Amino acid sequence: MLPRVVVTGMGLLTPVGNDVASTWEALCRGKSGVGPITSYDSSRFRVHFGAEIKNFNPTLYMDRKALRRTAPYEQFAVATTNQALAQSGVQITQEDANDIEVYIGSAIGGMSTWHDQVKVTLEEVQ
Repeated sequence: MLPRVVVTGMGLLTPVGNDVASTWEALCRGKSGVGPITSYDSSRFRVHFGAEIKNFNPTLYMDRKALRRTAPYEQFAVATTNQALAQSGVQITQEDANDIEVYIGSAIGGMSTWHDQVKVTLEEVQ
């Protein structure tokens, strides 16, 4: 028998909202999150539109020193985890810390870091 799971809080960063409430409202209105790509230069590619996270402010969740050491997907994970914990009202203590889990759904985390490191490697080879 599988253990019971209780969802106590959720956090979302999506192309249509940066939290659960704004995402739900946008989805109910049929809003699309697709728009021009702004996070990198797409001029060399045939496609110039995508569904990016917009207006995300990681300093709401992390200090500037931590931001310099983390990839965007890690910042997203910290933000959504903080949102879920805030929504849940759960106070994590030493006694229950090992019983609390966070489930993160991500398409492909860390691709910007991977891309940057491949670029560095190719530049060093040349």
